[in-house]
Amino acid sequence: MEPEQPEAVLSGEEQKASGDCDQIRLYMYDFGQCDVHRCTGRKLLRCGLLRTQRLNVPCHGVLLSPDATRVLSAADLPLVAKGGLAVIDCSWNQVEAPLLRRVRCRGPGQRRLLPSLQATNPVNYGRGARLTCAEALAAALYILGQKTAAIRVLAPFRWGDAFWSVNQTALDMYASCADAESLVAAEASWLAQLAQEHEQNKTQWDPFAGLDSSDSDEAEAC
Repeated sequence: MEPEQPEAVLSGEEQKASGDCDQIRLYMYDFGQCDVHRCTGRKLLRCGLLRTQRLNVPCHGVLLSPDATRVLSAADLPLVAKGGLAVIDCSWNQVEAPLLRRVRCRGPGQRRLLPSLQATNPVNYGRGARLTCAEALAAALYILGQKTAAIRVLAPFRWGDAFWSVNQTALDMYASCADAESLVAAEASWLAQLAQEHEQNKTQWDPFAGLDSSDSDEAEAC
């Protein structure tokens, strides 16, 4: 059994952050595993866009967690408006289900999973599902229809605009879905379309174009 991770010690300035982003309260459960100078959650904290929550305090709203089984959708907005939106700040290299389960949901609070999106942060650029806290919160707010708040969350980051340009089509599709079931169907359609486009791009590029049959064996042997 691995020892429990110590709770992060925050400065007085960080603890005073309001955590209000256009009326949606944003929270972070910090496992203290990240470099504080590169942690996007800590930066949002310093900007007053979210607040921290102790690990022993349950989430009463929606908790974004990679171990969730139900995807976030616009249907979750009433729960988020009432109890807030929370994210778990931990290292992707140290993510384990027992560790994630240290953060509990109580009452109507629920764990939710984000649909497929591409990270644009410098550490995990282009890697699906490897979003930072800031990317996860911004994407969730956008899906919930809180687009102004979503843009504010990524505004402090130089790479924030890239997240929107890379994921805009998918996010607009997800935001148009009324519930989790329709969102899952839209996600499947979107991924199938991407796969088809990928295959088409592969077949359009022929490395042996312009070679006659007598040249093909030589080309393949190189």
